[in-house]
Amino acid sequence: MQCIPTCFMATRLERREQQDAQRQRKAAASMDEARATNVFLVRHGQTDWNAEMRLQGQLDPPLNSLGVEQAEEVAAALADRPLDAVYSSDLTRAVQTARAVAGRRPGGQTLEVRTSPQLRERSLGVLQGLTIAEAAVQQPEALRLLRSHDPATSVPGGESPGAMRQRVVADIERICEQHRGQSILIVAHGGVLHHVYAHVCGHSYGGPITNASVHHIKVQPPKWALVQWNMGTDTASGDGGGGPHAAFGGGANEG
Repeated sequence: MQCIPTCFMATRLERREQQDAQRQRKAAASMDEARATNVFLVRHGQTDWNAEMRLQGQLDPPLNSLGVEQAEEVAAALADRPLDAVYSSDLTRAVQTARAVAGRRPGGQTLEVRTSPQLRERSLGVLQGLTIAEAAVQQPEALRLLRSHDPATSVPGGESPGAMRQRVVADIERICEQHRGQSILIVAHGGVLHHVYAHVCGHSYGGPITNASVHHIKVQPPKWALVQWNMGTDTASGDGGGGPHAAFGGGANEG
């Protein structure tokens, strides 16, 4: 009996994914290749705070040793893919990941990493720096607000999901207008990529967006299309092996 709702849910999700894929193919096909921008999106590599299940938000921990390895693996996976420009959130973990890719271009070239604060993770206010367990004890109401699905709700001292999506979408469109007909890389954060997916598909992504994962969208403002989500570079798990910490930080709120 317990299998019935689970199986029904799986079927519904599969059906939605198939419908999404059909719509996205049509959206991509409707774009003018000379004006559309191919955007490869990468989430930064792992930090110690990811491994500790600590809320990062807009605080600035660097990559840990695994994160550095993940960044290099992404660089190797994208080494033969032509890129005209590399952009990044200005937070250290994203910049380090972007520099690994920018420094491993065909012919030994190195691209400049252009940073933008508009590509930062969501500000989590009073929750930044706390683990989920600490937040549950010290800031239970703020944690409840963080998990709210209301786009206008913000954590005390933080940013609402709606405000974050607005700045992220506007900045990506600004960047794409400068690179019509080209291919670019943007390195950002789990929350940023969740908002990109929701903007493109009209609903939230059902799974985590793991450290150093790679995704591909096409943008011709105001049109956006998803080409491939989770392209796969064997860097996906946040703890190096798909363990209990792999999904943390890959949700829309964790940073």
